Amino acid sequence: MRSTLLVLFSALMFLTATSLFAQKEAKVYQMSGLVLKRSTGDPIPFTKISSVSPKRYAISNTDGFFSLPVVARDTLTFECFGFMPKKFSVGDYLKHYKGDTNTSYIYSIQYMLEDTITLPTVTIYPYRTPEDIKMAILTMKDPMQVERDQLASNVSPELMSYFMTGMPTDDNERLRFVQQRYNAMYSQQNMVQSFNLVDPVAIYKLIRHISGKTEGKK
Repeated sequence: MRSTLLVLFSALMFLTATSLFAQKEAKVYQMSGLVLKRSTGDPIPFTKISSVSPKRYAISNTDGFFSLPVVARDTLTFECFGFMPKKFSVGDYLKHYKGDTNTSYIYSIQYMLEDTITLPTVTIYPYRTPEDIKMAILTMKDPMQVERDQLASNVSPELMSYFMTGMPTDDNERLRFVQQRYNAMYSQQNMVQSFNLVDPVAIYKLIRHISGKTEGKK
């Protein structure tokens, strides 16, 4: 039993000594460089450059410049808000490095891809208490009705009647029907003059309103 423990202890000491020796012999480089946008080449400030094992950190300055000590076995991570994280293997880089690796300084330019972030729309309502929100929800108008009321206030009754009378029930024919009446109205000058209010913007909203209802039914 004692001999087994002695063997295990000796093996552990050997592995520890080997690991320490290897760490001591690993060449340390001072790696400096720039972090740039791939699309424009502009510098990326405040990029975090980190090494997991051992833990080392650096932050690029306002010009995108960074510098930190590395060894060949390091894998660096470049992270910055608005950009996709990037992994960088120092060992792989040294294999293709065109500079002088006999010195203690190496240089690198890192290009990072922008990460498109779409945030959900946030609507802020001017309600001070939960009771105000509850009452607003209970008294909320139908959005379609609100749009119809707005159209009615901007388009004359004669014009509304002209567009809405005889409206087909088939979804595929409704938009075509309104567009034909719109073209007919503006192709006949006397018809345009017969209406009390001819507002092209309001008519456009009316057509969009009808086409929106058609698309909703589909």
